[in-house]
Amino acid sequence: MINDNIVPAMELKNLTAGYAGAPVLRNVNITVPPNTVVALLGPNGAGKTTLLRAAGGLLDPREGLVMVGGTDVTTRRPHRRAAAGLCLVPEGRGIFSRLTVRENLALFAPAGSKQDCFDIALEAFPVLGRRLKQEAGKMSGGEQQMLALTRCFMTSPKVVLLDEVSMGLAPLIVDQIFEALRTLAATGTSLLLVEQYVGHALAFADHLYLLDRGEVAFSGSPDDIDEDELVQQYLHVDTSEHARTA
Repeated sequence: MINDNIVPAMELKNLTAGYAGAPVLRNVNITVPPNTVVALLGPNGAGKTTLLRAAGGLLDPREGLVMVGGTDVTTRRPHRRAAAGLCLVPEGRGIFSRLTVRENLALFAPAGSKQDCFDIALEAFPVLGRRLKQEAGKMSGGEQQMLALTRCFMTSPKVVLLDEVSMGLAPLIVDQIFEALRTLAATGTSLLLVEQYVGHALAFADHLYLLDRGEVAFSGSPDDIDEDELVQQYLHVDTSEHARTA
């Protein structure tokens, strides 16, 4: 349950955002408390990625506020939001494919603490230690996603926004990614997670928001909603097909 008396790690207040034409999001309110994992689920086109882009500073909202740790960051550029404690891991990973793993890590690390950050990143994802001299774009998709996630471990953010981190990855790699995210959450970092693997998201999250047609359709505990009903009615996926592919 969300406690209104505690300053949230991140809060979106009456957020309206979109591109040309009609808004994608309309008066959306999302609260991510400290030390909490929040899942954001919804059908394709519901506005999940738009919400993360607006929260992360990649898309200017038409109305509403983006608050990080009680500070209004609505008009701040992405690097200023990062300085306030927000870390966005976008769909598509956002790494520098022609740079080596070591060079990517050096860019992610805060000034003056590169070696400590390298150690933290490689502890979270040991496989990257064997890829330091390799171009990031030549690694497997799973290794690229691990590299993208290292910035979350190296910058000690208040809240991390994760957009489909499992997209296109083998189930074994997805399990490894979620194990690393559990380690990150255990440090007190809050997570806002958009995820295609419904079972993983529900098992991981402390709080669930369902987004449908740009509006919040449900807010509550993952225990308060049936997974099959969620998949069939809210996510508009046939339950039998979900069972075959889960």
